[in-house]
Amino acid sequence: MVANSAALFEKRHKLITTAARQLAKLEMVDFSEQDGLAAFTIKDGGRIAAKYYIRHQTIEAWGPIFKPEMSEADVLRVLSTSTEVCAHA
Repeated sequence: MVANSAALFEKRHKLITTAARQLAKLEMVDFSEQDGLAAFTIKDGGRIAAKYYIRHQTIEAWGPIFKPEMSEADVLRVLSTSTEVCAHA
């Protein structure tokens, strides 16, 4: 059957692994691969993103400009980089 072909399995595995590594890099999940098995654990950043429908592209854009203490202008700058509100996203 085509749905269970080895090539399709490899393609799905590669897509999932790539996405998991990207989310782990953004500290949204913990991802570990051992002996061909993968384990996911959601982190606080992932929970917040899921609850408020924040895309991983937005989390990635916010990373370099997000600071513990921010002025009102800084907050508006962060929000304006959100892919959810940008017209070109």
